[in-house]
Amino acid sequence: MVINSIEWAPAGIGFRCPHFRSAEAELPVAAQGIRMMRKGIAISATSAAVLAVLTAAAVPAAAGPAPRLVPGTDEIKIAIVASDGPGCPPGTARAVLSDDREAFHIEYTDFTVRVGGTAKPTDARKYCRLSVKVYAPQGFTYAIAQTDYRLGVHLQPGARGTHKSSYYFHGSSSPRTTEFAMVGPQGGHWQSTNKVPVDQLVWKPCDQERNIDINTELRVGLGTSDPAEASMITLNSDNGNRTSYHFAWGRCP
Repeated sequence: MVINSIEWAPAGIGFRCPHFRSAEAELPVAAQGIRMMRKGIAISATSAAVLAVLTAAAVPAAAGPAPRLVPGTDEIKIAIVASDGPGCPPGTARAVLSDDREAFHIEYTDFTVRVGGTAKPTDARKYCRLSVKVYAPQGFTYAIAQTDYRLGVHLQPGARGTHKSSYYFHGSSSPRTTEFAMVGPQGGHWQSTNKVPVDQLVWKPCDQERNIDINTELRVGLGTSDPAEASMITLNSDNGNRTSYHFAWGRCP
């Protein structure tokens, strides 16, 4: 396993925060600057949870020649075909295509963790598992070339939080996992962009139908903070928070 440590910074501020750290596991990536995506258009909402789709045993993807990189296509659609977890109850997560069809965003309306104040013990951890289907013309395939993470954070002094996310083509044994930790006091929006080098792209097999599985977890703990004061981390999109996945497109051999 190769792990690259990445320092993260709050949106709109030019210095790095020593308490906010990220690591990209399984495949090395280059951490890039902060970047906001253009407003997307909604294509579909979540369907009913299909737990079997999300938890089937992983098997290695078939090896083959790398696709030839080509410009993207406008003839694509996207849908969440299965969801599971307290971070994404039915109807609270959606997949949104960017205006230029070069990326999709996952947006949530009920993905917040809390601790302190009136929060219940079960509010401190939430997870979400999604299975996303990308509909593309015959002969096209795709990889995820870049991910953008944007969260809302409010941590009291001494409180701690973590965000963990992974994605992979269904059946793959090599997920790409990002995990970072925060220590209060922190507040505002946090975001980062991670790019995958071209020679490390993982392509959807050309001869197989594979959804992309996305697993996300948020945790928050009191640490040494005052238990009477509330801390929280959220992915809810009402304040512009979301996760974005950028396509690399290829032609099948």
